[in-house]
Amino acid sequence: MSLNYRKLFFRILIPFALLIFLFFGLPNIYNPCEQASFNIEKKMIRAKKLFDGLDYPDSIIIAASEFYTAGPIAHLILGTHHRRLWSTKTKLPVYWGLDTMQFIKSGGGQQTTSLEVENKNGMHYTFRSVDKDNAKILPNLLKKSFLRPFLRDQASAINPYATVVLNQFMNRLGILHPNPTIYVIPYTEKKDSVTQVFAGQTVLLEEEIGKSWIDHSEFDYPKRLIKTEPMLAALQNKEVYLDTAMYIKCRLFDFVVSDWDRHEKQWKWGIYPSGTQKVVRPIPIDRDMALCMYRDGLVSKLVMLANNKFQSFDSGPMKVEELIRNSITLDKKLLANVPKELFIQQVNIIRDQLDMQFIEQAFMHYPPEIYQITGPAHEKVFQERLEHLEKAAIDFHTLIQS
Repeated sequence: MSLNYRKLFFRILIPFALLIFLFFGLPNIYNPCEQASFNIEKKMIRAKKLFDGLDYPDSIIIAASEFYTAGPIAHLILGTHHRRLWSTKTKLPVYWGLDTMQFIKSGGGQQTTSLEVENKNGMHYTFRSVDKDNAKILPNLLKKSFLRPFLRDQASAINPYATVVLNQFMNRLGILHPNPTIYVIPYTEKKDSVTQVFAGQTVLLEEEIGKSWIDHSEFDYPKRLIKTEPMLAALQNKEVYLDTAMYIKCRLFDFVVSDWDRHEKQWKWGIYPSGTQKVVRPIPIDRDMALCMYRDGLVSKLVMLANNKFQSFDSGPMKVEELIRNSITLDKKLLANVPKELFIQQVNIIRDQLDMQFIEQAFMHYPPEIYQITGPAHEKVFQERLEHLEKAAIDFHTLIQS
């Protein structure tokens, strides 16, 4: 090999080797924080230390996750997001009822881990992880790359305590919904399925909407509980009719809390007798994207240029076209030819029911430590988004009629 070719070879080889090292090597050399948050063995060790010396505590002081703590440079590049909410320690109840539960099956979406269980009365519930693992969406090869910790970090945009506030609003609006409660799963020597997966972690415990909840008061005594696909088939066959006003109310509330991820799998549907007919009513589930904060950080802004569906809970007019990107197909199927007046009517109902006094009461359901960080700011943003709701409703109507 001539000298010039040799120089050229090394000029190419060395940068290429460095890139390979940075892409695949560096993320796997020393990552104790990531391992503590996502490696099952490390999580069990951490859980054992967390409960060591404690005698069946009713509650424990814990952060939702310690993975998202970052310095100012990371804040600038990756975004501040909701990092403080994840890293702030709060007092949360410990769930000691595992002995009364029977494991049914594991599940969850691309990022969430979930376990379905049955209590002694035959009612089905689901434990869902509060923290997410976005790296699950990667192919196996790329899970060894820097994309793994990067994608995991972007879950910091999620508000880990949103559900305790959303429950209050949906109750007030008469929207049927599961009632998730935040718990910490204790470490025990008993190797049951829930402990093995969730020990030492914050989880949501909520109803698994299905056969066990038929005719139950929790969901207003439904005769059937079904998924979206059979619901659409029943509508097409004219076996049922839709409570259109309630679906519009649900969707407008989604806009207020900036829940942009309302695709077909994010709903269950209850069927109820209504005179000589049957009415189907919506039950929104999986509120992971509500009250999130994504629009900060250089990377987030670049991603938004390519795909701006990742909407944040912030002030200013709502970008409805982006908020309905994941749901437009379902919205058009259910709301085609519905008059604009019905949308405006639901705007007025929502505004009347969610006055400022109630908004303040709802956000007070954040843990005290979390409320001090973000409660008053979120109250203000919520009120401002209500002020923009009529325009959002008109834009929504226009988009789904096109």
